[in-house]
Amino acid sequence: MSSHNDALSQVIADRQFGQKLLNEFLAENKTMKLTTTEALSLLGKLNTVKALLESGSITAAKEVLNTVTTDAIFTDQRKANFIAKMSAYLA
Repeated sequence: MSSHNDALSQVIADRQFGQKLLNEFLAENKTMKLTTTEALSLLGKLNTVKALLESGSITAAKEVLNTVTTDAIFTDQRKANFIAKMSAYLA
């Protein structure tokens, strides 16, 4: 049973970390004052990453994020910052 409890604890921690990352990302978006069109475009681009973070699949979210193309809103710097946070968490 201990193994099950350990796995459950890890799932909870992973989901909490994923939610924390999503909240940070949303806060950044809010300060950028994105238009509705920009916000929808960004959501479409990162929808899979969002779902993986919500489920606590941090490794998979990082792998998918690595393949996402950057643009004026989702910059190389933002992408690298979030990948670095995931890498640090997974270390």
